[in-house]
Amino acid sequence: VSYGGWGEYLPDYFDDAVFVSNYSIGGRSSRQFINEGTLATILNHIQPGDYLFIQFGHNDAANINELDAYGRKIAKLERSVALGVPIDGVYPTTPIEKIPMDTINLEEFNMKDNAYIALLQKRSTYRYGQTYYPYEQLSSDGTVTRGTYKWYLSQYIEGALAKGATPVVVTPLVRRFFKDEKIQSHHYDLQNKGIVFPYKNDGYVDAAMQVAKEYNVPCIDLYTASKQYYEQLGSAETARLNINKTDGTVDASHQNKYGAYLIAKIVSEQIKKLGTISLSDHVIDATVAPPNGQLLVEPATNDERIQQSKRWDFATGYFSDYYAKQRYSLVGEQKRIDQLNFVTNVHKKISFDNEKMPEGENTSSYKGCVTIWHSDFDAARIEIPVKGNCKIKITAAGATGTELILGSGLSAKYCTSVKMPEGNVYTTLTYDYTGDATTLSIYKKGKKPIDIYEIECLY
Repeated sequence: VSYGGWGEYLPDYFDDAVFVSNYSIGGRSSRQFINEGTLATILNHIQPGDYLFIQFGHNDAANINELDAYGRKIAKLERSVALGVPIDGVYPTTPIEKIPMDTINLEEFNMKDNAYIALLQKRSTYRYGQTYYPYEQLSSDGTVTRGTYKWYLSQYIEGALAKGATPVVVTPLVRRFFKDEKIQSHHYDLQNKGIVFPYKNDGYVDAAMQVAKEYNVPCIDLYTASKQYYEQLGSAETARLNINKTDGTVDASHQNKYGAYLIAKIVSEQIKKLGTISLSDHVIDATVAPPNGQLLVEPATNDERIQQSKRWDFATGYFSDYYAKQRYSLVGEQKRIDQLNFVTNVHKKISFDNEKMPEGENTSSYKGCVTIWHSDFDAARIEIPVKGNCKIKITAAGATGTELILGSGLSAKYCTSVKMPEGNVYTTLTYDYTGDATTLSIYKKGKKPIDIYEIECLY
């Protein structure tokens, strides 16, 4: 099954002055994203003048009583976030305190032991710390406190503002919840049943817009924009935008790559309409052709659509949530060229466009940011083409001790390497290659990812 996210394709709707870093992760709520440390990572890297686009709501609405295949209430443990009860239509901003992971009540989540809890703290990525924000807390007097959706969103907003960046709140994307060709309200908190009328509303949409207004920061109402778009297309046509389940039915929530590309177009149009941020001036023509022409060729049957989705993924290198996609420019030309996408479970071969280099140039260069996540050579490497003897220069940064390797094979005889120093600073690896190989590979050793910022090949 091939999932798509609009963040993957947002760079296609901006000129080369805009650099997009996509930190989105599938299946996360505003609470889980913080508990896993991803917001902290963003705030460690964000710079004055940057923009932080914040969109949650889908997974925040997860039913706290939902059971996974093992009968555990994982949603309540990790994802669920309360909306709270609105007063005069305004949802509350209620904080909650972090608690130690070792104080989690296993019975509350239908767990027989702490194996799952321990796993959360041992993962190589998205690891929980010693403390976390629970769904709710019970005080000694029996009062139950639930950290609310608006409060979690406020942490993103305040964090960005403190770094001199501009937060942009984005309301949740629409789901394919059609009835008589109209989208039904579905972004609601099931815990408000019997308290809020009607409880089947779009409370997570309203709350997002409210918190943006309270902080006086930009807001993109993607829910309304995508709802209008889906209703315009209709239930049958929008089925072409979403993934197919293994049983052949169409998923209501998750876009395929085709759908994600079109949603990114809507987002870019909304950014341009804002007009109040400088980013609006860099949106390019939203009718620009997508990478790979077959993207817009949508066959009619589920089987054909599934097969095409697989082919399209293979061609573009998208297979999971772990990817980095940016723009790359050839030396002397400020133009977007061959996408250099790098993700888990796939290796990507890049092509230096030597024929289009300015006259007299003898250096091919790619600049931007591409991330190597896995240490498996077969699953995660960047291949670069070479033509005889040359010098390769790579500029990269990564966690201390992570090793960047460049060469024509796995043996130390055919490669060179450098370990990342302390401080996550830029490091340069150079390699004087002599031989008849047509490609060299960049890969790494270590659990942490490495970000590659520039690749140069000098003949």
